[in-house]
Amino acid sequence: MAHDHLTVVVAAFNEADSLPLLQPRIAAALDEVLAEHAVVGRVLYVDDGSSDGTWPVLQAMAAADPRIALLRLSRNFGKELALTAGLDRVTRQALRSLPGLYGDASVLALARAALPGHPEILAALDDLACLSRDNGLPVSIDLADLRGYRYHSGVVFSAYAPGWPNAVALGGRYDEVGKAFGRARPATGFSMDLRDLAQVAPAMPDPMGIRAPHAQDPALVAQIERLRDGGEVVVVELPGHEGCGAGACDRELARVDGKWQVRKLD
Repeated sequence: MAHDHLTVVVAAFNEADSLPLLQPRIAAALDEVLAEHAVVGRVLYVDDGSSDGTWPVLQAMAAADPRIALLRLSRNFGKELALTAGLDRVTRQALRSLPGLYGDASVLALARAALPGHPEILAALDDLACLSRDNGLPVSIDLADLRGYRYHSGVVFSAYAPGWPNAVALGGRYDEVGKAFGRARPATGFSMDLRDLAQVAPAMPDPMGIRAPHAQDPALVAQIERLRDGGEVVVVELPGHEGCGAGACDRELARVDGKWQVRKLD
């Protein structure tokens, strides 16, 4: 049994020609949501003082689909007011408060006072409080941030570095994505722009390498493998180019007393 309500609010100003094209797409999306979740839904069109034939078109659409509700404003008030005009007072006030709910973790207390006490909202605020507590990093919260992909199911985040304007990492929760593959399970992920990361990362000196001769000697090959496994950079000379240098090497592998050993280059 359906236990909740979903209202899709659409503001329209002189949209008589586009509304018949828009409504089938909204209806299809609404059908998909209603089929997946136990909710009942409707579409509320708000005529924001149109001067063309928008209102008659809306009336015809409402007559054909009982899920369509209409609201006609006396004049053009603008998109923001039109979108909130058809909502109940509590929801309207909550939406209007969201742009001001940003800052450090103290904003969560303001959000609890300003937003309705729905379980989903309280659970989200609890998650944010947990994520922003005792992590040793400065955290900024923006409850009006709509960035993100459709598959995100919870908190989304951006990571910044001092002195760089762009986010060096973006990510979030997407617990429901696995459902498409047979099982919806907890998941999170992030992406990083390596070019931005390279700009903010501290400069590290390139490690100096070890020059090695090219020879079919099992003992030499084994020694090269041991050095590389230990994190060393070993550059093997090309056949026929012995002694021509091997880049930034400050040591070499040389046979000393019958064993391959590392020694400083002169």
